[in-house]
Amino acid sequence: AILTAAATITAVEAAPWHEGLPNVKVLRPGQPITSIAANVYTSQRASDSAQFNTNRFALLLTPGDYGDAAMQIGYYTSVVGVGRDPGDVRLGSVYSTNNVEGGATMNFWRSVEGVTMTAEHVVWAVSQGAPLRRSVIENILHLSDI
Repeated sequence: AILTAAATITAVEAAPWHEGLPNVKVLRPGQPITSIAANVYTSQRASDSAQFNTNRFALLLTPGDYGDAAMQIGYYTSVVGVGRDPGDVRLGSVYSTNNVEGGATMNFWRSVEGVTMTAEHVVWAVSQGAPLRRSVIENILHLSDI
């Protein structure tokens, strides 16, 4: 069979760019995003030295309302709302709490962007390399959970 250039381009466009990337999770409203995020978080916290592991995760939230879903994230995890505006992706919260030593000085290498968080309290206890950008927090943001 002979493939034309147009047929080849169509075939490439049909496959999502993230297909085959096991650490990229594309999530949609109605999916159990809280449990998916919990599985990622658990794998990152498998040891006390998770900051030195080689796992990297991207959790991409497609536009829609995820209700009161709350996602705790850890090392090397990015949560990205892929809507045009932060209001296109609404959820309860994406959060990072103090670490086991009781502070946030070891909480880094995580990020959140492009979402609107609706929970009454959102905790983003981090130190460095942990941007919270292009997002809307409708209520109270805590920079520590003490």
